[in-house]
Amino acid sequence: IIGNEARFKNAKVSFYNGDFGWSQSQLEALKGSTSKLLANDAIDLSLLITENIQDSIQEPLQMYARAELYSVQQLDDLAISSLDSIGVAFPGHPLIDEALYLKSMMAWENQAWNQCEKYLLEIVEFHFTEIKYDDAIWKLGQLNERYLNNPEKAMTYYEKILTEQPGSLYVTEARKSYRRLRGDDQP
Repeated sequence: IIGNEARFKNAKVSFYNGDFGWSQSQLEALKGSTSKLLANDAIDLSLLITENIQDSIQEPLQMYARAELYSVQQLDDLAISSLDSIGVAFPGHPLIDEALYLKSMMAWENQAWNQCEKYLLEIVEFHFTEIKYDDAIWKLGQLNERYLNNPEKAMTYYEKILTEQPGSLYVTEARKSYRRLRGDDQP
């Protein structure tokens, strides 16, 4: 397990440095890891790399990797600036939903709930064919339930996962949350 964690960290460092090929080879070896979380993280990063290297143009992914590193270093202003640059330099790029999601998670960590909601709503409204769509819906449900004190709105997001995203990883949790908010757990 420790060796796999080290390999994943090396893959992340390679990702941050823009060495996507090396990172990808490390991630491929980790997909079968015995640690479910580590394997999922490896799959997520591998998918991000695979889906966002278009032909020989790596600049948008390099910008995103730099922004993610800034985020890890808690240099949020630099991260947001780098993420915003992706949309300006490469409008319509498939990484824009990832950039918005990363900005929403930085806002979440800083408890900037309204800013977080703004980024997530942008994904739901304009990037509904992208990979972060169901993540954004789930987070909107969690945000409304836990922090914005709006259980009715949370229920609509959980229901949206159940009806529009039946293959989502969040279906089971969304169903539980929806039923709990509806009052099904009450005696």
